[in-house]
Amino acid sequence: MAFVVALVATAPARAQDTPRLRWIGPPGCADDRALRTAIEALLGRPLTAADPIAVDAEVRQEGADRWVVELRSADDGAVERTLAADRCEALVDATALVLAWRIDPEVAMAEPEPVPRVVRDPASALAAPDAPLPIPARPTPFSVGVGAAFVLDVGTLPAIAPGVIGEVVVRIDRLDLRARGGWLATQGMRLANDSISAPPGAGVDVEWAGGAVSACGRPLDGDAGRPGLAICGGVQVGALIARGVGVSDPGRAEAPVGALVVGAAMPWSPIDALDLEVGLDLLVALGVPGFELAPFGVVWEPSPVAGRLTIGGHVDVR
Repeated sequence: MAFVVALVATAPARAQDTPRLRWIGPPGCADDRALRTAIEALLGRPLTAADPIAVDAEVRQEGADRWVVELRSADDGAVERTLAADRCEALVDATALVLAWRIDPEVAMAEPEPVPRVVRDPASALAAPDAPLPIPARPTPFSVGVGAAFVLDVGTLPAIAPGVIGEVVVRIDRLDLRARGGWLATQGMRLANDSISAPPGAGVDVEWAGGAVSACGRPLDGDAGRPGLAICGGVQVGALIARGVGVSDPGRAEAPVGALVVGAAMPWSPIDALDLEVGLDLLVALGVPGFELAPFGVVWEPSPVAGRLTIGGHVDVR
């Protein structure tokens, strides 16, 4: 009987062997054990009831690349400190360093391996309760995507022209390098019959095929909740392909064309690996060829300035 009494008497004391420490976060974002292990690794010893911490760490995600943890007093629920990072794992390290510093500043400064260093001066971090905690540098984001888009062009051909493009996008941090190839559907231009003796319906049918390379800066990154913004500039090269119609001996002619391209796009990422995008480009021609139908003279010349609307998207393959 004495044995049973001893167990009952000592059991409550076990709950006080270590300080209260709770990690409250979404599934997959660490747990109490991970935080406790990180603190003990910094201190080089197990936590005890004498350690002056009693904290509830409440984690939430704010956007694709921002995680926030609020350290609340376990006694009255008051917010003691707010930390921010770009991933959940960095928050665990940052929180562990702040709490270890509270227990023993000298031991926490030693930074035992393999715990990564999060701040250079924990004391300065504690002195600014509302300032985000710096996090270790990460590798520059890099991805490669392929995609396609529907095009509506005004000015390149004799009439508003639909078309399609294919695209490869190399993304390095906030810079996109793009290579495109595309085609605009055939549009026609006919000679007027009031001043020349041209057969009815005589003229040319013209289509365009070519490609472009451009670089786009993204001052605003989009996510599932909002679109981003990309500003682009580049060069387009291609060919206008014309065929005579409405005459007894129609011919064919090709003319190389180039243009400078500036534009803007609004990408939206419903999921990490997919970008949907609406873009608007302005093209300034580097020379304007003319197409004539002998013996009736020049039938059509392209506009020196054209506009192009694109609607499409791309999928990351790396």
